[in-house]
Amino acid sequence: MSNKDRIIKCLEESGIQIFDNGDFGDFESMNFISAIISLEQEFGFEFPDEYLSMNMVSNLKNTELVVKKILKT
Repeated sequence: MSNKDRIIKCLEESGIQIFDNGDFGDFESMNFISAIISLEQEFGFEFPDEYLSMNMVSNLKNTELVVKKILKT
């Protein structure tokens, strides 16, 4: 499974709807927190404080970029 597929799985399991263009549907704070925890567990890292913002993971592309950056550190 690719990292993108793993990210999508985490987001969808957290109740975040992902549209065909990569934008998120109902994206509320509880979905955000759930998604962060799910991504941390899936990838085995902890989100640095500078990435703990709904704006940083506001769509699929941004979320992929953040995960990629964290995995490189």
